[in-house]
Amino acid sequence: MSKLTKIASSGLVALTALAATAQTAFAQTDDFLYDYSYETTTEVSDGAALATLLGLGVFYLAAYLFGAYLLFRIVKRAGEEKDAWWAFVPVLNMVLLVKVSGYPMWYFLLMFVPVANIVVTIMVWVKLLEKLGMPTWHVLLLFLPGINFFYMIYLAFTK
Repeated sequence: MSKLTKIASSGLVALTALAATAQTAFAQTDDFLYDYSYETTTEVSDGAALATLLGLGVFYLAAYLFGAYLLFRIVKRAGEEKDAWWAFVPVLNMVLLVKVSGYPMWYFLLMFVPVANIVVTIMVWVKLLEKLGMPTWHVLLLFLPGINFFYMIYLAFTK
């Protein structure tokens, strides 16, 4: 046998012995399999849970209102003064985007079809970016998490 084969075979024997001892060392006993406990161990009070939910609710409401305000400003920049308040109403804001982009209003219904909604949303935002004088490839920035928030701020507050 060559020297390399002897080293490899002795290493393999050593690893096998190590694996066998590790297997017996980490084996579980049968008692573990029958030790069930159905009690919860959390000590969170109802008041703390309520405070957390209320805090999150206030945060989400503020985030929604801020996002709606950004859309309101973007739509006003695009030339839609009369119906810009639709940005604050949950379903009407999608109607507003279709209206401002200039597509037929039935495109709004496509926003509820699973794959078509992505395509229609991209098309609507491309037209809106064209109206604002921005490059159309910037629509990609609106689909990147985190960046989209700051890009909407940029769209809302730049001239």
